[in-house]
Amino acid sequence: MFVSHLLFVAVSLGAVPALGPAVEVATLKGERHAGQLREINLDSAVLMVGETSQTLPLAEVLEIRFPDAAVIEASTGPRVSLQGGTRLTLNSFSIGGDRAQCETSFATVTVPVARMSHVRFGISTAKLDEAWNSLLLRESKYDLVVVKKEDVLDFLAGVTGDVADKINLLLDGDEVPVARDKVYGIIFHRRAQSLPKSICQVRLTRGDVLEVTRLAWDGHELNVRLTAGPDVKLPADQIAALDFSVGRIVPLSEIEPRDVKYVPFFDIVYEYRRDKSLDGTPLTLAGKTYSRGLAMHSRTTLRYRIAGDYTRLLAVAGIDDSVRRGGKYNVRLVIKGDGRALFEGEIKTEDAPLPLDLDVKNVRDLEILVDFGSDMLDICDHLDLADAKLVK
Repeated sequence: MFVSHLLFVAVSLGAVPALGPAVEVATLKGERHAGQLREINLDSAVLMVGETSQTLPLAEVLEIRFPDAAVIEASTGPRVSLQGGTRLTLNSFSIGGDRAQCETSFATVTVPVARMSHVRFGISTAKLDEAWNSLLLRESKYDLVVVKKEDVLDFLAGVTGDVADKINLLLDGDEVPVARDKVYGIIFHRRAQSLPKSICQVRLTRGDVLEVTRLAWDGHELNVRLTAGPDVKLPADQIAALDFSVGRIVPLSEIEPRDVKYVPFFDIVYEYRRDKSLDGTPLTLAGKTYSRGLAMHSRTTLRYRIAGDYTRLLAVAGIDDSVRRGGKYNVRLVIKGDGRALFEGEIKTEDAPLPLDLDVKNVRDLEILVDFGSDMLDICDHLDLADAKLVK
């Protein structure tokens, strides 16, 4: 199970964990819980709701938010990216030997240079960002020391040595010192390394993102281990959210069906849509708008190859509000896994939106059919599978 090595807990045996900050927890089933963080352990997050302790299994947790943390506008100044996805705002940066030292607002993070992705010293602008992002995509066998001339970026290709007031660059066999104030950033060439898998993305109030392999609440700080290697302590007032959804959830609208079949009742064609209603408006069910999902008209069949990679299919099924108040309409929804019915039922305008939680463990082929309902017509058969997603 994904939580088997999820967390380590730095709490003395028998001690009662101190109450932490206020948090809001979102679960896979769409539930929301609020309370004070008391503990995070191998299997669960524990909240205090008034005088009652509430335990939430981590396997069901999507996100833990810290609503009282004051969000700070993201810096356009110096920042660093590590292999594995961690992105940090910098107060200072240096390299000595094979170690890079990244000083941030909450800690000094020391990582092997081999785990560096890139560092930018200059101020970000839209024009410079475009040029910088192009350089990040550039194939190179060497580090790129990027220099700025007005609004234009150029580079020297070599091997980066120590970085302090000057940047030592091995260029064509010669060591060339480059003045730090002339350098916009460094893009490191490193062979891809096998890094531990991130089990949680920690988002900080100033826009930093930490990909972590372990985390534990000690009553005052969050102790995390980065995928890039080092352990870091994070003050609660700098944490915006703990996101456990990374890599676990795939919106169905992001997956390309291997087969699409549509049989219109009349000559009007309604092709299925992703993340919009059939009329091109936001997906809306009972007044609630959804940013992701599918819109399908009868008679449409979508087939997906999901290859046994997922365990659950979650969605909210209903007739879109754009036609819901116009009369009584219905469709028949059939969802199959490897030919076996996972759900069969009629969806009507007069019914409340229907939450679906289907077991797709070991399912290779997923089929979704929106058929004509009991009225045997296709008038206003605008079915939404809102927030449709596959869970690993």
